[in-house]
Amino acid sequence: MSVRRRHETGPPSSGAGSRPASRDAPVAALDPAASARSRLARYGLLLVLAALATVLVLVDTDPDLWGRMAYARDHEATGGLAPRADPYSYTAPGAPWIDHEWGFNWVVWLTYYAVGWPGLRALRVLLFASVAALCLHEGAGREAGPFLRPLNGLLIGAPLGLGFLGPRPQAFTFAFTAWLLFCFRRSWERGPIWVLLGVVPMPLWLNLHGGFLAGLGIAGLWGTARLVLALRAGERATARALAAAGAWCLACLPLSPWGLRFLPFIIRTSTMSRPFVEEWHPPGLLDPHWFMTGALVILAALRILRGPRRWPDLMLLVGLALLAFSHRRHLPFLALAVALSTDARRGSERSETVPASVHGSRPDPQRVLGPGPGAAYAFTLRALGLLVGGTAVAVSVFAVVQLFRPASAEPAFPERAVAFMRSRPLSGGTLVDFEWSQYLLFQAWPQFRVAFDGRYEEVYPNDVASRYFAWHYGLKGWRSLPDDHATRLALVRAGTQRERVLSRLPGWRREYADGVATLFVKEDRSP
Repeated sequence: MSVRRRHETGPPSSGAGSRPASRDAPVAALDPAASARSRLARYGLLLVLAALATVLVLVDTDPDLWGRMAYARDHEATGGLAPRADPYSYTAPGAPWIDHEWGFNWVVWLTYYAVGWPGLRALRVLLFASVAALCLHEGAGREAGPFLRPLNGLLIGAPLGLGFLGPRPQAFTFAFTAWLLFCFRRSWERGPIWVLLGVVPMPLWLNLHGGFLAGLGIAGLWGTARLVLALRAGERATARALAAAGAWCLACLPLSPWGLRFLPFIIRTSTMSRPFVEEWHPPGLLDPHWFMTGALVILAALRILRGPRRWPDLMLLVGLALLAFSHRRHLPFLALAVALSTDARRGSERSETVPASVHGSRPDPQRVLGPGPGAAYAFTLRALGLLVGGTAVAVSVFAVVQLFRPASAEPAFPERAVAFMRSRPLSGGTLVDFEWSQYLLFQAWPQFRVAFDGRYEEVYPNDVASRYFAWHYGLKGWRSLPDDHATRLALVRAGTQRERVLSRLPGWRREYADGVATLFVKEDRSP
């Protein structure tokens, strides 16, 4: 019988005023070495998470973030809370614009407006911390051996952390996916109400990021398999909960500013080819993404061998593993599935307590735990635990200090070149390196308009995208945009092929140059 459901106590200890000893005392209370091992594993896991949070704080050069803040800041020019037509480009001015991340735009802009750049860094850490808490809730991820907990945290946390850099809109998709899988996990033991709780945030998810489609796919695959099991077992309450969850998801689809027009748009953009975007490529053989994906597959297999085998969870794992090997962007989904759809603990390990004695007396530590390793071993573990815990605190303090660094500029973004552009009587259509387009939008719109930016699946026709990437990568037809009469300037990274080509192209002159960027201006040939 589980010790959590029994409260009897053994015979009282000798001595006046002594309290009766519980016969269900935890193992860690009976063995100092076991307690020290558990503490060391916990501190090791905290150190891993603190190190990952530090990386999230230090890496903040995502170019899309500038554009996302600009779109919310300039909402009056784009038609209210959500944009309707493009005001930023000179190649597709006034083009219809359905922004499937419009809610995220407001989150990051209001955060930046209220707190500044430290707020954006803190936002990505808080999102990551909330997901890590779900993944580790109630012992999820506690392996049979406590020394494996930090390794388990690294194998899951490192690929998961990739989804929270920036932050980018997909960070919310990973957070909502974690909640979805967490609730599905709980529904096995705590009732079908958790299935409904998992899909409750769907209206919010739908307006923050188009990755809600992934959530619908996960819920559909898992829910269909679970429904089959429920019908076979005669679990009517579970079947009703699954049907209600599906109906709720369908009812949420029109709840965007674009109504029913939103669904076909998001399906088209989520399935379009992105040959020039690296994160949509499959992981290369033996590159870091490949190793992380392979490590997660191995970890999932080991956890499945030790834990319960449920067909809905297994089907979900297989599907997400295939996606992770197909596109690098899907790797965090696999990390979430390994953390929340598998359980490495056997049934006897889940209570983490000593079984109750048949005779009602306190268990004998020597019989339950075996021979102790000695006081020296326990002291060594405690000392190592203090060292690891102190290091975790130091890393956390370093991360907090780094929150208040200035926003990233040179060399990630052409701060000096853009300041020069704004200070001169220059304006018009500007060819900008792809990674800098949205930075220019935030810093210098409406003085300058761009030829292309990160909204290529939302705004730009295919012919504009083809012309731009031909220019950017030196492909056939690259002169189409430089020769366009609406193109007046070009801002390119120093030392690139684009800079060398423009320096030799007739009709263009070098107006500004530094070690990061070069600005070219097209000469006016009018008589």
